[in-house]
Order: sequence, then C-alpha cells, then structure tokens
Amino acid sequence: MCSSDLIVIADRQVSDELARFIAKVYGDGPAAHDQFVQQLASNGTSEPKVLAEFKRQMTLVELAKQVVAGVQVSDQDVRAEFDRTKDQWATPERRDIHNIVVSSKGQADQIVAQLNTGANFEQLAQQQSMDSSTKDKGGDLGPVPASMLEAPYGKVAFAAPLNTVFGPVQSQSGFNVGKVVQVVPPAPAVFDQVKDQVRQQLQQDRSMAVWRDYMTKQIKDSHVVYADAYRPADPDAMPSATSSDAAAAQQAPVGPPAPAPPGQAPNTAPPR
Repeated sequence: MCSSDLIVIADRQVSDELARFIAKVYGDGPAAHDQFVQQLASNGTSEPKVLAEFKRQMTLVELAKQVVAGVQVSDQDVRAEFDRTKDQWATPERRDIHNIVVSSKGQADQIVAQLNTGANFEQLAQQQSMDSSTKDKGGDLGPVPASMLEAPYGKVAFAAPLNTVFGPVQSQSGFNVGKVVQVVPPAPAVFDQVKDQVRQQLQQDRSMAVWRDYMTKQIKDSHVVYADAYRPADPDAMPSATSSDAAAAQQAPVGPPAPAPPGQAPNTAPPR
C-alpha cells in the first residue's frame, strides 16, 4: 500500500522548485528573492513555512502518481466511451453576433428604431456601446455557442433569424441590442479528431476514482474522530480544508505547486 511516509522529497528538490517559482514570478537575482521574502512577510508567513508547504504538496503529488500508476485505458475503452458520450464532444451551433449594450431600455429602444430606419449597426456600436472590449470592432462578439452567453440573451440571440436585429434584452451589463451576422451549424463529433481528448478525460476520471477510493480507505483505517464543531457532512470523505500557511501564501503571488487531480500535471502558476 502506498504511503506518504515512504516518499522522500529531497530538500534540494524543494529549493529548486521554489527558485524556479521565484524566477517565474519575480525574475532572477538577489533582488527578486528579496522581493519574494518581503511579500511573504506582508502576508504573515515566511520562506521556511512556504518551503514546508512546497514539500508537503510535492509529496502529495508523488503519492497520487503512485496510487494511480496502474490505471490504464485501452483503445477499446476509448471507443466505447466515445460512443457513450459522443453528443458531449459534438460542436454546437455557433453564431457570429454583433452587440450594443447601453444603460437604459429607452436608449436601447432608440437604437432599435435607428437600425430599423437604415442606421449602420457597427457605427452605432462604436458610438454608443458601453462594452469597451467590442465597441471598437463594431460590437463583434465573434462566433460563440449559446452556452457562452447569459441565458436570457442567448435564448433570444439563437432564435433570431440571420441578419436581423433583436432586442432589447436585459443582461447583467445593461440593455442589449444585437444582430446575427453568421450562423455556423452544429457538427457531430468525429472519433479520430477527439479520441485523444476522450482518452485523457477517461484516464483522468478513472484516476480520480482510484484516488478517492484510496483516500476514503485511509480515512476509515485511521479512525479519525472529529470534534462536534468540525464534523463534516460525510466524515469518511476527503477533507477539503487547507492549512493556514497555504491560505496565507495564496493571498499573494507566492505558493507551492498545487497538487493536481491524479492524471494531470501539477499547476505551478501563481495563485490569483
């Protein structure tokens, strides 16, 4: 049986990982290291504590790798999983939508009236839209599936005929007037094009199941007893709490490589 007690992460490995992290976030040289240490101090932690957290999480990553090392996915497994889930891998309908967002329904109604009498949609977007990310492009959102849009707006946009104005539709950002300029029809999934993604997803799902079973057994075998105030809904499930030092590190752009779900590489990007 795998155990973190049998895994040895050398101090040099940990310090090298920390050095790479500092170089990535702060740059090279002594000044970068000093900036890193100052940032730690401002967040109530220290370099030794962060090194210890690096080591703990690097140990956890190695343990997870060992636990799921025997998980395999055959070509037949991939084909069967594709046949079972191929609707999920299909490309949904996408629409190239131009949009104008303003602060009031009255202003949106005026824009619709102008468009219905021949005004140029893209010019009005540049002049009046509040969306700074699209107004200079005439309000062009690009080809998007309905799932990427707010539900009320997406419902109207994907029901509108091609080359017609729709709205006003209220969203979190304001009142929207849109126009569908292109419709890209849905396409079924092709096995050869998505088989690598299916394999990766299946490998990840199976690895996660093995990891959960392992952790559940470890918790049960350890006979963990919770104080009433800290008892989770499922005492045998994997705990979700993080250490105070890890939480402190995540408040600033410092911190160890977080242990990824089994089957994925650890994420070494700084917390945001």
